[in-house]
Amino acid sequence: MVKQFFKNAKPDTTTWEDEWKELTLSATMVMDLMLGKFVDSQTYVRDNLTASVESHLIFEIEFLGDDIILCFFPMIHGKYKNDKVENHWTLLVYNIISDKWAHYNSIFPRNKEDICLQDAEQLQICVTQAMNDKRRMECLKLINPKPTIKSAICTQQDLESADCALYMCLFMETLAAKGQMPHAVEKEAMHRDRTSKAYKILSDKPCWVPKS
Repeated sequence: MVKQFFKNAKPDTTTWEDEWKELTLSATMVMDLMLGKFVDSQTYVRDNLTASVESHLIFEIEFLGDDIILCFFPMIHGKYKNDKVENHWTLLVYNIISDKWAHYNSIFPRNKEDICLQDAEQLQICVTQAMNDKRRMECLKLINPKPTIKSAICTQQDLESADCALYMCLFMETLAAKGQMPHAVEKEAMHRDRTSKAYKILSDKPCWVPKS
């Protein structure tokens, strides 16, 4: 399958798309994932919070089901010139039951300003406003408009690796399964996870395969 993918796909080939065709992954993105490079710029959403992205976020919040407990907000830092960190993925999490927020960062800053947490606080303000707008319409109790975001204790990556996006996925998978956050992840295990995710993308509704 991998050989067929590299033979047939061009950089801008749509490798995967959801059923509503709102989210698409290009061949470049999957190649980056397979080869361990940083993800293609088409995946960036943070700070490009133009009207379209912000309205999509609000739309998703408006249709949250009553059975939802955890809300995951993947964040990308370092895409823009005024950003003070290099390209890095972190995860903001909101627990609806406890009304608490947590920020998961696989490269926790030591002895310096936590720029990623500051970004998370800005996103939290936007999300809280949208959630409370929804709750007002439904005559429900509002969530805390000025909460403290906890810097969660989580697995830390090798500083020489470019696996922050994979660690972000690990955090979501562990939290969703109510599992124990691993103390550490071997480099080989992370490479296998990278391969596994690339394979799932390529084999799920493979729109990159030429039609006969």
